[in-house]
Amino acid sequence: MSRNVWIVLCIVAFVSAAYMVNDSHIMHNIIVSPDPFSAVVAYLTVGGMAGLLLNWVFCQTPLGKVIDPSFTGITLMNRKAQLSAFLSGAIGALSTLFLLWGSQIFDPSLVLPLGNIAIFFVFLYEVSGSKVNFRQAIVPVVLVVLGAMLFTYNPVAGTFISWTGFLVLVLLKNGVTAIGEILEQTGVLSGDATSFGFWRFFWLTITGTILAVTVSLIRGQFATYLTALGAAVHGLPWIALTMFLVFFGVGLKNAAKKYTNVSNVMMFMTIPIVLGLPLTLLVNIFWPGTFVGVTFDVLTIVLRLAGALLILFGLIKARKD
Repeated sequence: MSRNVWIVLCIVAFVSAAYMVNDSHIMHNIIVSPDPFSAVVAYLTVGGMAGLLLNWVFCQTPLGKVIDPSFTGITLMNRKAQLSAFLSGAIGALSTLFLLWGSQIFDPSLVLPLGNIAIFFVFLYEVSGSKVNFRQAIVPVVLVVLGAMLFTYNPVAGTFISWTGFLVLVLLKNGVTAIGEILEQTGVLSGDATSFGFWRFFWLTITGTILAVTVSLIRGQFATYLTALGAAVHGLPWIALTMFLVFFGVGLKNAAKKYTNVSNVMMFMTIPIVLGLPLTLLVNIFWPGTFVGVTFDVLTIVLRLAGALLILFGLIKARKD
């Protein structure tokens, strides 16, 4: 990892794009409900429980050492690492909630760019703490953020995304994600990445389940939530696929934070933005109707390709610096 951190991060980016596309498929076609938000919290509940079980199983195999070679078995870790796991897990539940909500509103070609610009918030934090040089980092960050925003513009309608989408994904999801990413680095540096990942997922599951039940009761939609849980259980094979990819994607991403700044890690996590459009179109070609309303408009595709080039230039610039 120390010698090949950039290669590992590229692999993580591809894995992350895959599970986010699968999540969009689940929210569009598998877990459906008359009350859309009940479907979101149902996935948060079942996905958390399934993911925690699979995470524990994977940790009993050599896969745990793939994430972090220093891993010898799940430990309680020290107090600092466990606190970071709890806080990042709780924040991860909120981040997942906003991501799934956004996945229900948009197709992956929009969810991927909008859900992966937490780099901007992380950059502000690390500059304020003198962890990164402002002059070196500002150009790559601006290129990446501008590239991501190009993905949100619809040239045919002449409009950007809805205010709901902007609030849910750009502000809420990315804001809490940035906080969680920083806390994860603290936890990983205090212990091994595999044990930290397990405990983070444990607290994410506990927090997410409590959040789902509480919100459903407050909204008076508890019965609808229970029905949506049944749909989620029937979608377990698809959910298991996401959790398998999450184990490697999140685990390796956190392990990389031992060797480089969070902002560098997050810069590479914008690669799924570039992959969003081709993956979405590819899925719709082989499985027509998976993502309803996806545009094949040439002008939109050209604009998003321009955004992809800006992101790639930003990544190249960051790597040189």
